[in-house]
Amino acid sequence: EILSGLVGSEMCIRDSHYEPSFAVTRPGTDIGVRFAGLPMGHEFTSLVLALLQVGGHEIKEDEALKKAVTTVEGHHEFVTYMSLSCVNCPTVVQALNAMSMLNPNIRHTAVEGSTFRDEVAAKGVQSVPTIFLDGEEWGSGRMTMTEILEKLDAEAAVSYTHLRAHETREDIV
Repeated sequence: EILSGLVGSEMCIRDSHYEPSFAVTRPGTDIGVRFAGLPMGHEFTSLVLALLQVGGHEIKEDEALKKAVTTVEGHHEFVTYMSLSCVNCPTVVQALNAMSMLNPNIRHTAVEGSTFRDEVAAKGVQSVPTIFLDGEEWGSGRMTMTEILEKLDAEAAVSYTHLRAHETREDIV
């Protein structure tokens, strides 16, 4: 019953040209993530976390970082090419999924590369994870949410640094 409300073959917040794919969405909102291919292997945890987080469970990041992600302006469409055997891919997929849940202007699709070999070859993806932003290659390798934020929006990253420093001072006092 919970899954029927969260997982759909079509995602109201955007269309997908990927087959097979599915979206995990929060009904009545623009919050959701898409998986193209089957998120098994190391990515199974990414699917479970997406189900929990879209369903309303807390994202396990510090409050200053989550707040900074909510301040990112503009629309950003991320696509991450990953492999089911990649040990670094879940860090990137889970960070981008969480960012898309915190900020409805950020969208993320995790693409299982072996299911979409022609697209991977056409885009020249040589290693995973490889991240595309708005159709252009944007980054590769293991990246945390903090690193993604720093690269995506310098102003939001500075805000995070200030918020984090303020929280740390309050913890000391």
